[in-house]
Amino acid sequence: MRLVGWIGGTSRHATIAYYRRINEGVGKVIGRESNPELLIHGINIALRRLRPWLLVMAFLAWLPGAFAQSRVLDPEFDRLLDGLLSHRVPERGVGEIRDKKGLLFLDAREAREYEVSHIPDALWVGYDHFDLGRLQGVDKDQPIVVYCSVGYRSERVAEKLIGAGFTQVSNLYGGIFEWANQGRALNNEEGPTRAVHAYNRSWSKWLKKGVKVY
Repeated sequence: MRLVGWIGGTSRHATIAYYRRINEGVGKVIGRESNPELLIHGINIALRRLRPWLLVMAFLAWLPGAFAQSRVLDPEFDRLLDGLLSHRVPERGVGEIRDKKGLLFLDAREAREYEVSHIPDALWVGYDHFDLGRLQGVDKDQPIVVYCSVGYRSERVAEKLIGAGFTQVSNLYGGIFEWANQGRALNNEEGPTRAVHAYNRSWSKWLKKGVKVY
C-alpha cells in the first residue's frame, strides 16, 4: 500500500480512503438486488477506477523478468543450450561464481582437451572413461561444479555423481567456452594460458575469446 500511495503522489491515508470509498460504493450497489443494471454499472465504475493501479502492479510484476540477465553472454548460445541440455541437475552460470573458494571443479572432457587448458585447480575425471574412483576421498557433501566444453557431457557426469550420493553437484552452464568468453582464468601445466580446446570446428563458433586449439 505504501508503494501505491507513493506512485500516485498521495499519502498512505488518502490511498486507503480512496479504496474504502470504492468498496463502500460497490457494497451499496450490490445490496440493490432489484436493479441488476445498476449493479453492473457500479462494478464497471469500480473497475475503471482500479484499472490504473492494476496496470501499475502488472508492470511491477513484469519488471524483474525484463531485466533478468542471461547465464551466457550470447542469446543465440543461450537458446542452443536451453534445447541441448535436459536441465535435470542444478546449473550455475559463470557470472554466479564470484569466488572459487570451497568449490571443487571437475573437468568432464577428454584428457587432450584438459591438457590444452582447464579451470585452475580443476580435477580431470573424463567422460568416455569416467570413473568414480578418481573421486576417492572426496566428501559426498563437497560443493562440486562439473564442466565440459558447453555443458552437455558435464550434465551427464553430474547425474552420475548425484546418483552416487554426492549432494551438492551443479553443472557449469555454457562450460569452459563461456568461462573463456567471460574472460575467466585458464591454466595448463605451464601456467596461465589463453588457449582453449574448441572441440571441433562446428562447435568452436560458440567460443568467442581465447586461442582456439583443435
